[in-house]
Amino acid sequence: MTLHDIYPAFALEISGGSLSLRGLRSEDLPAVGELAVGGIHGPDFLLFLFPSSEAAPDKLSLNTARFY
Repeated sequence: MTLHDIYPAFALEISGGSLSLRGLRSEDLPAVGELAVGGIHGPDFLLFLFPSSEAAPDKLSLNTARFY
């Protein structure tokens, strides 16, 4: 039994040009954590009511994986 059998939505992939969207998998989390540590938005922009992007790099990567 595969992930796609259990959760069919994980088999869905939407592509257009050079962009492809699909559900995140466990193997994607290290790369997502690196992107978060590298910065996704400017320091003056808050996505949430608390400054979640101001955490130490090791915490930011872990929190991104935990709450993504």
